[in-house]
Amino acid sequence: MKMFHRFRRKKTAPLVIPTITETLPQSPHQQQTENFPNALAVHRNGTTISNLSSYDIDTRQTRSTSAEARRRERSDERRADPLGLNVIYAPNEGIPTVDIILVHGLGGTSQKTWCRNRDAEYFWPEKWLPSEPGFQQARILSFGYNAHFASSGRENILNIADFAKDLLFGMKYSLDHKSQELGIGRAPIIFVAHSMGGLVVKKAFILGQSDNQYRHIMTSTSAILFLSTPHRGTNLAELLNRILAVSVFNHSAKHYIAELKQNSPALQDINEQFRNIAPQMQIFSFFETHQTAVGPKKMMVLEKDSSILGYPNEVSKPLDADHHNVCKYSSQEDPNYVSVRNALRSVLGRVSKLETVPHASVANEMDMSKVEALLAIQSSPEEDYEYFQSRWMAGSCEWILLRSEFQSWLVGDHGVSRILWLHGVPGCGKSVLSAFLVRRLEDMGHSCQYFFFRFGDKTKRSVNLLLRSLAYQVAVQFPELRLQLEKLADDAVRLEKAESRIIWQKRLEPSVRIDRLAADQSTNDLELYVAQEVQYMRGDRLLKTRVIQRVCGLAKGNFLWVHLVLKEILQCHTEAAIDQALEEIPSELEPLYHRMEATLSRTSKAADRGLAKTILTWVICSQRALKLDELSEALKPEFSHVLDLQVTISQVCGDFIVVDARSRVDIVHQTAREYLVKTPGLDHGITLGLGHQVLFMKCLSVLSRPIRRTRNDRVDPPTFLHYAATSWPFHLSQSAASLDHSMLLALNQFFQGSHVFAWISLLAAMNHLKTLAYASQGLISYLGRKARVDAESSPLTHKLHEKEVLERWAVDLVKIIGKFGAQLVKHPNSIYTLVPSFCPTTTMISQHYRRNRATECIAVTGFSQQQWDDCLSKFSVGRDCQSLKITCMDRHFAISTSDGKLRLFDTVTSQPWHTIVHGERILIFKFSTSYERCVTYGFRETKVWLVKERRQLYSIKNPTHAKALDVAFSGDETALLSCSDDKSTRRCLLDTTGPTWHVVRDDHGFDSTDGTAYNSPRRTVFNAVGTQVAVAFRGFPLLIWDVEGAELIGRCERESDRNKSRQDLYSEVGPLCWNPMTGHVLGLYKDGCIFKWHPLESYSQEIRTVETGIQCSPDGALFLTSNSDGMLKVWDFHHLTMIYRLSCHSPVTDMALSVDGRRIYDLRESFCNIWEPNALIRLAEADEKSSETSSTTAGSTQLSLAAEGPLGLSGPLAALAIGPRTSLYCCGDEVGVVRLSGPETEASCRIAQGFMPVDHIAWSNNEDYLVTADLGGRLNVRSRESPIDPTSPTNYPLLFEAKTGHGLRQVLFSSSAEYLLIVTVAFIELWSLEAKSMVVTIPNTLPYSRWITHPAEENLLVQCTFGEVRLWQWSDLVEHARFYLDRGPPVTDLKPDGRPDHPRRYSSSFPMSPEEDYDAVDELYVSPTDSRLVLQTSSPSGQRRRSLNYLSINTDALAAGRGSKHSTIVTKELPSSITNKIARILGFAREVLRRPSYGRLSEAVLEPEDVLVFLDKDDWVCSFACNGGISEDCRITKHFFLPQDWLNSDSLRLATVSNDGKFYCPRNGEVAIVSNWLQNEWKD
Repeated sequence: MKMFHRFRRKKTAPLVIPTITETLPQSPHQQQTENFPNALAVHRNGTTISNLSSYDIDTRQTRSTSAEARRRERSDERRADPLGLNVIYAPNEGIPTVDIILVHGLGGTSQKTWCRNRDAEYFWPEKWLPSEPGFQQARILSFGYNAHFASSGRENILNIADFAKDLLFGMKYSLDHKSQELGIGRAPIIFVAHSMGGLVVKKAFILGQSDNQYRHIMTSTSAILFLSTPHRGTNLAELLNRILAVSVFNHSAKHYIAELKQNSPALQDINEQFRNIAPQMQIFSFFETHQTAVGPKKMMVLEKDSSILGYPNEVSKPLDADHHNVCKYSSQEDPNYVSVRNALRSVLGRVSKLETVPHASVANEMDMSKVEALLAIQSSPEEDYEYFQSRWMAGSCEWILLRSEFQSWLVGDHGVSRILWLHGVPGCGKSVLSAFLVRRLEDMGHSCQYFFFRFGDKTKRSVNLLLRSLAYQVAVQFPELRLQLEKLADDAVRLEKAESRIIWQKRLEPSVRIDRLAADQSTNDLELYVAQEVQYMRGDRLLKTRVIQRVCGLAKGNFLWVHLVLKEILQCHTEAAIDQALEEIPSELEPLYHRMEATLSRTSKAADRGLAKTILTWVICSQRALKLDELSEALKPEFSHVLDLQVTISQVCGDFIVVDARSRVDIVHQTAREYLVKTPGLDHGITLGLGHQVLFMKCLSVLSRPIRRTRNDRVDPPTFLHYAATSWPFHLSQSAASLDHSMLLALNQFFQGSHVFAWISLLAAMNHLKTLAYASQGLISYLGRKARVDAESSPLTHKLHEKEVLERWAVDLVKIIGKFGAQLVKHPNSIYTLVPSFCPTTTMISQHYRRNRATECIAVTGFSQQQWDDCLSKFSVGRDCQSLKITCMDRHFAISTSDGKLRLFDTVTSQPWHTIVHGERILIFKFSTSYERCVTYGFRETKVWLVKERRQLYSIKNPTHAKALDVAFSGDETALLSCSDDKSTRRCLLDTTGPTWHVVRDDHGFDSTDGTAYNSPRRTVFNAVGTQVAVAFRGFPLLIWDVEGAELIGRCERESDRNKSRQDLYSEVGPLCWNPMTGHVLGLYKDGCIFKWHPLESYSQEIRTVETGIQCSPDGALFLTSNSDGMLKVWDFHHLTMIYRLSCHSPVTDMALSVDGRRIYDLRESFCNIWEPNALIRLAEADEKSSETSSTTAGSTQLSLAAEGPLGLSGPLAALAIGPRTSLYCCGDEVGVVRLSGPETEASCRIAQGFMPVDHIAWSNNEDYLVTADLGGRLNVRSRESPIDPTSPTNYPLLFEAKTGHGLRQVLFSSSAEYLLIVTVAFIELWSLEAKSMVVTIPNTLPYSRWITHPAEENLLVQCTFGEVRLWQWSDLVEHARFYLDRGPPVTDLKPDGRPDHPRRYSSSFPMSPEEDYDAVDELYVSPTDSRLVLQTSSPSGQRRRSLNYLSINTDALAAGRGSKHSTIVTKELPSSITNKIARILGFAREVLRRPSYGRLSEAVLEPEDVLVFLDKDDWVCSFACNGGISEDCRITKHFFLPQDWLNSDSLRLATVSNDGKFYCPRNGEVAIVSNWLQNEWKD
């Protein structure tokens, strides 16, 4: 079947954005030349003669002075006429509605060719045409190229194809006089071509159609005007080349002149290809009627037959001129000019009805690239359209235009989109008919989207791809949809693997009308096709008539059968053979295939049969259609010397294989494939399982060869390497498992060899990492089949070790995508070094790496578990509140908390993005389907928010005496709906003044089917678009009501409740949810059983289990349940089968599945856990969801029913401190546990157990003392007893305990470890460690400051504030000195307390809260040599945000004797080249030696220096040296990136580096330590 989709919008011309960039054709610009084969020149008296006459004289005769002067004059003219594409005229205002491009002929120039008597005043494209009515908004251009036949020098190797490429190059890359891109292709194009210029245009059109980077330009061509173009050549060409070859003027024969010979191979090739695409445009052919002077004689340069193509839609017209003057006119009244002008005007009238696409800016092209990436568009549908359009025959398919079904569909209903469904038997011509309709609709000015399913390309057989392709085509033509898709792209939505219903429902129209039309009236088309093919058959008219009648009589409307039969008949050499073929040819396809196969077997050689079967195996089993060069690589080395593969295919495979215009090799039809696959006993039959095994082994062998690399970690792959890298998992999944271990051993050799990393790097360079998921899926599927086969053999032969290796690699491949995918695509070479370093040591990828490069890898330690786990992240939502509900969106997820806030987090980093303050406990919150609006419902008010703008839209008073059980947006997001415990549904219209709640229905407690009045509902849930509501009661069945109407839609009765009377209680329904795609209701009964029910069905499905919570995924493919033991289970919705489970000890508060179905979010206590199991990643990366069918899907995937590693659910860390000397570290978590660890042993011990989160830890400089503080203000000071075993819990006994008020800001030991400074929001306390008592306390007037010990004087400490630095005495906290900070040119005035006034003022829209109205020093970093301080300061900015600044201070300025009331310290801001990259400063480190880098090798040995280490905005740990000062020229060094599962806001807040260059980062309750990285530099 074929479908067309037409949007009822304004008419527009289609625009296609190119997506593939290839090597650009080089411009062959050399010297400029003159006009066509007769080499016409203008005589001094104004008459025209031929330059050929100058060669008729004795070649020994010396040229006269006048001839030399004329030659110089002509050369000057050629130099004056520009080469390339140049604008002659452009509209003064507005956008050009059409581009008219003039192309001269042989020997011509870009301007003089079009001038009468070479006079610029007669340059009609510039002087006359722009003033004609209708041409003012047309842009006129002229193209010049080096086709001067009389140029001297060695033989010119340029040909027509070179000139055509030059034209294409100019159309794409030429600039106007303002150096702006011309944008050719955004408006319709009309070519005006003289003589050989017409051949150049035709060749350019052919080349452009097959080149992705030019196709969008050439498809904009609306018409071509040929002015005396030698379509079939001229006899004068050979004469001219002979004269040039013997010329004494050092002239030479020209290749492009040789191509002009009558019926030359080059012309035949151009004509053959052009005729297939010519029906797509309007063609005018003007021919000469006068003889042209050639030497002393006059003759016709071109006869009419050579100037006319003879196409059905061609318009031909004679001009009263010779060959030279058909393009030169004497005045605007010249009849020849009028004819050409009128032809142009008729084309302008047609194309002006089409909307011209504006000149897109770079930003618009970037936006379209976003849409391409969002929809994963890798090939244009025009490729398939052109394939079938080229098979259309003039005069055919016209019958469909008269069918009433087509006319009704074409007229349609205003504003309603409709689909035309063409259906018919295989081979009846539906695809060609569809291509005809596409072209006809576009000619009529309609917007038409199309998609062709290709049975030979398994990547083009999914509904998902169909809808994505349609969406892209509509987005190209309609800005409103493009903007919506751009928003989705900005929100990081993935549609490539989305459920097809999501694509249709989200961004295409949710409802369309389908019109059906049977393709059953093609008899006339078939007779026309047979007659056209038979006319080339040898024989008289009677024989041809008999063939036509016989073939058409047996065809039964099947074009494929006719095509195959005619090919056999045309190969007959006698009339008797033709008659015999007509009698013997079967009338059905299958017997015909049998005859074809038998003929191949009978006539081919034994060696050819082997080649034929190999080719057929590749064509039938390949995942997509291979091109000739790819197939040639695939056949090596067994068939290495095939001279002409296309000819060979035709000879050894007969008519089973076809090669299209793009050199793609494909089976002739799906029915032929089925015949060769399903028919037993054939010499050329294909066994799919064995065929896929052969292709798999071939792909693996190709990947085991060395891959040549180019710069920037990118690859220069052979033609077949891309297919091998991406397709071997497909062939593995389709291959047959047997007792033979060859495939198993080949896989093991590959994964344990040196090429597996090269394969992953290649996939990353191609941005095709999803193949890793396919490979994992294929390995699991193959191992499952292999296990079943091996069960019948001896266990000694089972190759258990090899299977274990592959099982572990199957896990690793999927984890690579989730944890490293984003960085791998940017840095493919990182798979060789960085990625394995961050993998657990027991994984295959880590072991593989360490076997080969153990001495060069960075070290990652600190984890107790050395295998993958499924926990991606865990963080605390809020310390003083309880997490209630969670919902996932495209780019963010939202959690409501008991303090009346809705907290939004980034899905990539889990960092807080925004907080919505409702003002009371949030009972319900929902997002609109576009995720642009959010509603929060509390006891008293309902509030509506704009999510991205982070502002409140409405506040609506809730009705008294009624509490909503669910709230939702209407489908169009213009209203709110609620269903309350008073049995009523209410609506609130938004976008109005003073929105309020209004009752819509108040009888949801009444069942009209039996008159039962129910009690108050216990649960209500609206469907995704707010049209239906499910209402559950205690002791009664579940009801579904229509929100708008007054009817009860459905009633769900449990099977066990069907025989109960009214007095009996029904099974009570618990949690409910809707499937947003299918309209089913999922729910739990009180006994924990799961049920699935559709309101239009009478029975429901049940699963006997014990669950307490249930949620459905946004795409409807999965649902999630939880139970009271903390276990989560993921289920397949369609089959109600469990595909994954994990167990945790803590109960689940709420849960959700991510939009892409890859992650599970759950709330437990005050924490949010994020899980990313392999099972979900494999499903998310699969080609088709389980709800879709495809004949090419791999075998059933074996999914994990349990977590594939230990679950990392330790409490997240809240505080971390690194020992100044020995790299001991101490950490505290959210439940009050304090642990002490050493990096060398990876051992840790618990030294304290509290009840409140630990939020401060500090060491003394000599590590003799350790202080910890919890959120309640309790401090524990511990002293070390012995340095022998520093990690022993008894080595740091409690010295004393102190209690402070809330709001602890900082704790700090003095350099001598005599004192402890405790800083709170209100006070500053000084404690004596020896006396274990407080020495002094003073008010804290500057709470947003940071304290350090003085770098040079032990008796002093330093307080850094936003505007000043104060020195204090350790012994008594007496201020010693004060310095003001010179922060550069003053921007604002200082406040009385020394702080600058904030730049943001109070406003009604964004009032400042007391918590944000301050300037602060957030962090303070001291270099290891104590020579430099770096301050991170912040101040209020717009929209409740804070602006950060980084200041550098030389510590020499802190000399105690310098301070006075007016002392100033000059600070230096870090340069913008650094601050623009900083996401978070990690601290200072001391670099000793720089070793070779592990990206690209670069050796350097440096002196020890202080380096500032920071995390950049791309999640790379970077550094820059500070010893030589800080300036814009500071060189930033990249070291390593952080894996995806390390990107947690709580973890990164505590991440730091030690002085010796170790990086510490908390993850899942442990501390990861990265070492050996500071001396290594990553280079792309």
